[in-house]
Amino acid sequence: MGGKMNKLLTAVLVLTVVALVGCAAHDAARSDRKEPNQIVDISIDNDSDSLNLKIQTIQSLIYTEHRIAKPRGIVFSFPDTKIGGVKGLYKTPGKKIIRYIRADAHAVNGSPVATVYIALKADAPYEVTRHDAMLQVTFPRRPGRSDKIASRAKPTAVKAEPPVVQKVPPTAVKREPPRVKRVPPTAVKREPPRVKRVPPTAVKREPPRVKRVPPTAVKPEPSRVKKVPPTAAVLKSVIAKTHEDALAVNIVADGSITKYKAFTIEKPARIVFDIFKIETPYFKEKMIRVQSKVARQIRYCGHPDKMRLVIDTRKEFLSKYSSTSTDTGLMITVGEFQK
Repeated sequence: MGGKMNKLLTAVLVLTVVALVGCAAHDAARSDRKEPNQIVDISIDNDSDSLNLKIQTIQSLIYTEHRIAKPRGIVFSFPDTKIGGVKGLYKTPGKKIIRYIRADAHAVNGSPVATVYIALKADAPYEVTRHDAMLQVTFPRRPGRSDKIASRAKPTAVKAEPPVVQKVPPTAVKREPPRVKRVPPTAVKREPPRVKRVPPTAVKREPPRVKRVPPTAVKPEPSRVKKVPPTAAVLKSVIAKTHEDALAVNIVADGSITKYKAFTIEKPARIVFDIFKIETPYFKEKMIRVQSKVARQIRYCGHPDKMRLVIDTRKEFLSKYSSTSTDTGLMITVGEFQK
């Protein structure tokens, strides 16, 4: 039974490494290191709040991570990296979070790729921190404890004190009579009011005209509330349409795509879109060939934390692209559309 599980785990690791590294190799710039990197140490540190797994290399490291549901664990892949003295299976008895650790190396497209598989006993949150030539994976032992302690604390009762009022005796307040300047009657000249008298017959009063509207004739207007489309979570398809001097790429999802980043690469000329927090079944690169002078092809592939779409274009179109979020995804245009 143990041999079958090891074979299954090895197959999962190899497929994961090929999918992650193979897809990323089309878009990532090649490393300038002449010699491959090397993993020289794997260690575990314990403290009262967390369990820390450290992976040490000899150079600045590059990595990708992928969480596996069955068998439960986390795979870290290090491209252009070898295993130095730590290859094999390492069991961790007495650890409540990690079951064992397995370090191995494979070759993908002629380049060495090191993998470190962390088998977990149960689903557990973790945090990854990179320190140049060291990668640290931290598992908190008791998550949420600070919230429980804060909820148990009872507020301290505050006893309100009555306000202090200083009483002033009536004899202490000296009231002065108001000073009024008297004007003699002879000094004021009163003129009789000038009132223009209008005879009653000259004024024609009309009754007010009130238009009565029955209650059924008044239709309440519906409230004009702009519906906000839901945020996209799952990719459905990618559709490309060519025009005379332009290209339109419609990324269709189950909602609006708003969390993305776009940038360009000059050599070779590429327009890259990284779309975050979206699930995609395409962990193997998909390609759409287009017959247009704006672009040659469109490639897209899923990563553990994003989906990347690459448009292979020409240098003069690197600054002539735009993107707009729609109710059903994201619309990308390259070139100029004729009005």
